[in-house]
Amino acid sequence: MDDQGMAMMLHGPLVIDPGHPLVLAAQGALADVGLDSVPPVFPAWTDGALISREAGVPTLIWGPGELKLAHSAEESLPVEDIFLAARLYAAAVRRFTPRF
Repeated sequence: MDDQGMAMMLHGPLVIDPGHPLVLAAQGALADVGLDSVPPVFPAWTDGALISREAGVPTLIWGPGELKLAHSAEESLPVEDIFLAARLYAAAVRRFTPRF
C-alpha cells in the first residue's frame, strides 16, 4: 500500500446475512432480555467492514453507546448499559457456541 494508507482503501459497507448464526444469536440474546430483536442499520463505517471483507470473518457492530458521542470529549456510557451489554454478549455466546 502506498503512503496514503487508509485514505486509499475501499471503505465499503459491512454486510452480513440476516440468517447468519451470529445474527440469530444476537437477536435471540436481545429477545432473552425483552429488547427489540430487529437488527438496526449502523449508519457509520467501522473497521468491522475490513475484517469482514478482507479476512472473511463474519462481523457485527453491536455495543452500547450513542454514535453521536463517539470519538468526542463527551463519549461516555451509563454503567447500567455496560452491564446490559455484558449480559447480552454472554447470552449471544451461549446461543452461538456449539453444545458438547
